[in-house]
Amino acid sequence: MMINEAKRLGIPILFNAVVDDYFENQHEAGVKLRNGETLTADLVIAADGTHSKSGKLVHNNTVHATPSGFSVYRTCYPAEIALADPLVKARWGPGHNAGQEVFQFYLGPDSHANVLFGKGTCCWSLFHRDTSDTSDENWSAHLNPEDAIAEFDKIGGWDPALMALVRTTPRGGVNDHRMMWRDPQPVQTSPLGRVAQIGDACHTFLPTSANGAVQAMEDGASLAACLRLGGKDRITLSTRVHALLRFERVSSAQLMGFMTRQTLHHADWEVIKNDSMKVRRGPGAWIGGHDVEQYAIDNFEAAALHITDGTPFANTNLPKNYTYKPWNIQTLNKEMESPDFTVSEILMDQAD
Repeated sequence: MMINEAKRLGIPILFNAVVDDYFENQHEAGVKLRNGETLTADLVIAADGTHSKSGKLVHNNTVHATPSGFSVYRTCYPAEIALADPLVKARWGPGHNAGQEVFQFYLGPDSHANVLFGKGTCCWSLFHRDTSDTSDENWSAHLNPEDAIAEFDKIGGWDPALMALVRTTPRGGVNDHRMMWRDPQPVQTSPLGRVAQIGDACHTFLPTSANGAVQAMEDGASLAACLRLGGKDRITLSTRVHALLRFERVSSAQLMGFMTRQTLHHADWEVIKNDSMKVRRGPGAWIGGHDVEQYAIDNFEAAALHITDGTPFANTNLPKNYTYKPWNIQTLNKEMESPDFTVSEILMDQAD
């Protein structure tokens, strides 16, 4: 859909064009490609993921990756392969044949697993303590089902239907992706404002956030609105306004993902037995109900005056009753070591 829209608008797309470097001056920005070609524009948007080369220009590569201590087996393959197994067919076949889409999660000691059946696909994942044997922050590592089964067996006690599902995974068809943590990044634009980072290039999410793609799309809508409102003469101001409107919201969403993982991995079973809804977690109304484009329209000028003149400005795109306060992985770990630590209230106090 995105490619078709780009073609409709006459926007060229260069495939297999590897970016080696970013640069800017007072009048333009650009990228240097590995094939020796240089591309320039009024603005460069770095939407090229976690290992973006734009970090050298934007923040001098000061955002460092810290192992989270966890890794996730992930895979997706045709549902018909999975449903060929009798146990899998008995558990998920009736719903799948009825056209239902399924999302389920399983809790284990310091671990959890997900199962998703879409219209034609099956996906499963296992979040577990990372290991030097299989875990790596690399989507190119192709492992076999027995590698994952060994990890499931190490934890033990899983539903036989879930284990049967894992065994249907095609050989070489599963990845054990090490989850690296990067602290919230307030600097998202280059010194002259002509290179702007969005998505994973400036904020990585734990998968338990269920929000990485959402925030990347919000970034795109916010930046587009700011550029339209600022006009070509105020590009550098527009990118800074965008970053001001986005940082606290994105940082709060990152924190939410950390909280969710802690809650899933340290479940209070007595509480869950009495009220199973206590274990349910989701992004919340402050995520789903937010109109990011309208927010940019409503707040652009006030945010711009804050940047140029120092006038007061406070974001309102945060959870209800929550006042943002800076945090990083060190502060989280310190709080978790406190004897009064409560997973469900980590740093967020009484916010919604």
